[in-house]
Amino acid sequence: MIRQGQRSFLLVVLFAAACGDNPTGSGVDQPIDGTWTLSGVYSEFDLLVQCRLSGEVRFQAVGGGVNTVTGSGDWMLDCLLNDGSRESISGSAAVTLGRLTGEDLSFDITECGFSGTYRSSSPSRIEGHSACNIAFTQTGFVAPIGSWQADRVQ
Repeated sequence: MIRQGQRSFLLVVLFAAACGDNPTGSGVDQPIDGTWTLSGVYSEFDLLVQCRLSGEVRFQAVGGGVNTVTGSGDWMLDCLLNDGSRESISGSAAVTLGRLTGEDLSFDITECGFSGTYRSSSPSRIEGHSACNIAFTQTGFVAPIGSWQADRVQ
């Protein structure tokens, strides 16, 4: 017969065992920490803007069970505008609002918000979608959306 106090202790032990020992909450055995190359294709249909993303991002998972991801990134968005001209925007910035919950990753770098999947079946690649809000000198603000990927630098 299990008493009330023993039952509570047993439930706590079972809960802790079910949670595992992964302090970052990631569903992937390999930590996300490290340098990744960024690439992506974006478009803004109202203004017929097409953009290519390139760059690098450095991730650091913060332990303690809070699923927080920090880091920094260097990026460039090279865009072809509807009048045939090109405009590029680039910068270096901190990774903000970074979260890794299971295989779901989300973070912001300046004008772009990223969401993606970091799968245990391919821990060297992250893929997802992104939306940006960028001020161009010729057209003003545009909000391109698109797909992106990041590949781990070896």
